[in-house]
Amino acid sequence: MSDTPPLLVPASALPPEMTIDTADTLIADFRILATGGHGHSVILDASKVEVLSTAAIQLIVALEKSLTEGGGHLLIAGASESFRHAFADLGIGLPTEQEV
Repeated sequence: MSDTPPLLVPASALPPEMTIDTADTLIADFRILATGGHGHSVILDASKVEVLSTAAIQLIVALEKSLTEGGGHLLIAGASESFRHAFADLGIGLPTEQEV
């Protein structure tokens, strides 16, 4: 096991509206974030999210899984109330939260 800290990608701001209508853009953005190399971590700034659909949550969960399988982590910064409620409504725990 390496003592090298994981690479931390600068925070990526999530858009205010994350729905099926914005899924194509989210998929493209998340693919880029997921290809940062083995053991890197990504921070998503969720402070401006007002609308979060189940489709968008599935993409976030898939990004988290991809990063975890590669030895990295997904961190959420400043989760808005809407963001938190959307996850809670589905009974899904938030990815690890990062203090901002």
